[in-house]
Amino acid sequence: MDKFVTRTSRLPQSQEHVRSEGCNANPNIDVNLNNLPTDPGERKQISEYHSHIQDEVRKRYIQIGPIQPKNHEFLFKLIGGKSRSFTPKWFEKHENWLEYSKKKDALFCLPCYLFKPECVRGGEAFVVEGFSSWNKKEKLIQHVGRVKSAHNIAVEKYENLKERKIQVTFHEFSEQDKIDYKTRLETSVICARYLLHMELPFRGHDEYEESSNRGNFIELIKVAGLLSKDLGKVLLKKAPGNLLLISHPIQKDIVNCIAKETLKAIFEELGDDLFALSLRSAIDILFDEFKLSVSSIRGQGYDGASNMRATAKGHVDVVLFFDLVSDVVNVIGSTCKRYDVFRELRAIRIVEAINNGDRDTGRGLNQELAIKRPGDTRWGSHYRSLLNLLECFLNVIDVLEFIYNDVLNSSHKKNARGLIVLLKSFDFVFILHVMVEILGITNELSLALQR
Repeated sequence: MDKFVTRTSRLPQSQEHVRSEGCNANPNIDVNLNNLPTDPGERKQISEYHSHIQDEVRKRYIQIGPIQPKNHEFLFKLIGGKSRSFTPKWFEKHENWLEYSKKKDALFCLPCYLFKPECVRGGEAFVVEGFSSWNKKEKLIQHVGRVKSAHNIAVEKYENLKERKIQVTFHEFSEQDKIDYKTRLETSVICARYLLHMELPFRGHDEYEESSNRGNFIELIKVAGLLSKDLGKVLLKKAPGNLLLISHPIQKDIVNCIAKETLKAIFEELGDDLFALSLRSAIDILFDEFKLSVSSIRGQGYDGASNMRATAKGHVDVVLFFDLVSDVVNVIGSTCKRYDVFRELRAIRIVEAINNGDRDTGRGLNQELAIKRPGDTRWGSHYRSLLNLLECFLNVIDVLEFIYNDVLNSSHKKNARGLIVLLKSFDFVFILHVMVEILGITNELSLALQR
């Protein structure tokens, strides 16, 4: 074999020295991770490293963390006729990403440097050139941007890779560190269970540390720390920066775990009984308790029976309510122009809600909805129609106002104006919410019995 193959010695693999076999002449592959430049102004771009070692370089820089020389004597320069310099207080508000280069006397963003794609425009000042306009503090907020900005996406990737590193090295922590971690986790779980039980929102509009109200979840954890000195020693500011256990993804994980445990408890309580049999037993017990007769039940059908229609027509308020819903559907869907306006206004509101963080994004979310006329005898149809109306209520009002301001026909204007007044009335909104709750329960029961 020596006649045909030139043997090469094997190099030891280690975390400190990354080298790809067969590419020894490429300096971008042969990199000593312990000698990476730490000053943000001296680093070369991640894309300049070979693709085989880019993740190793990212992990090394994450291990180092943002460069924040708080005791450095920052240089002054003349800006707008005044002598200005960087203030270390900015580190406190943006400690998880902001870093300072002594060489360039400029600011950089570590997550964007590590994860921001080059094809995404904007934010180059914090990645390549460095930001040094000390009189424009608001540029830091603009760089952070909205929920799904390039910076926040990079921060999410940064935190995920950091959390993955933490899980791998969990065994390296002391026993006291593990106890403190479990204490923080138990506190977060208890606070989440309380908010779910009370049907309260978790998040706040402003969750920065200087905010007076950071949202119910974080405020509950703060109260727990005030009530117990032992908890106060390990929660929030007393915890390591990457182990606070208060981020939005962690909140979602806790809620999902609680939901799974709740379903598990329900199934264990039911045992081997089928749901329909358990429901039938519960109905029999209820009828026996109140001396009721099954033969006296009005309507044996689960959905679509004619006697259900007769029952609905026996209640004037219910009939008037659904007549009004039908009128709204007819007015909005009478022309293609009005329906197109409805779709455009809904799309605009959804985009605004996503940018403001009020809506989640993902597969199956934020789908196009249509306001449909409910069937006369199909309670499932009524439920779906009311659900869509409730979801698109503001869009329906917007379209009716558009019709009122756009049409020349006085009768159409009066009709649109009258519908706006009725839809905004307390009675309609109250009945709408009540009917959604009632029909939601009956719809689940109907589907279960049909199975």
